[in-house]
Amino acid sequence: MKRKEILNILRFWILLFVIIFYNNQYSYSQKADEYELKAAYILNFSYFAEWPKNTVQSSKNTPFIITVFGKNPFKKKLENIIKKKRKELKGKTIIFKYTDKLENVSNSNIIFIASSEKLNISKIIAYVRGKPILTISDTEGYDNKGVMINMVKKGSKVKFNVNLKEAYNSKIHISSRLLVNAMKIIK
Repeated sequence: MKRKEILNILRFWILLFVIIFYNNQYSYSQKADEYELKAAYILNFSYFAEWPKNTVQSSKNTPFIITVFGKNPFKKKLENIIKKKRKELKGKTIIFKYTDKLENVSNSNIIFIASSEKLNISKIIAYVRGKPILTISDTEGYDNKGVMINMVKKGSKVKFNVNLKEAYNSKIHISSRLLVNAMKIIK
């Protein structure tokens, strides 16, 4: 077995563990921990996405940029969870950005679009559509508006939907190992 295949299998098991463990933990924890769980999901989504070659997002010479667009629901949890687990993502230093201006997202690998952007979601999606930027949110219906991965609460658990059509249009490959865990896939 090739090293890449072994790493992909290992990542799959890690994702599965995180989903099961954090969902079980979340079932018994306070609501305040919801965004710690979602931060862990964002980290794991990055393992199962591949950006197109010859782009700023795939270059080894640029940082891995995670941008929160709109009112930050994570506070410092996103940075704390991810930096506790990883110093780098895909061989790149991790940088966090917080903005509400579209011109600040162009080189991002991931954009988390906050629920505060309900009135602007169409404009945001139109701006990033076709660009190699993985869009993630946790607002009901955003996946139908063009967000690639949308986390949704089902009871006391967090699940996710994948808009594969939008990922394909942006030339971002989402692994089948992630797709098998999706609640809904838009093709």
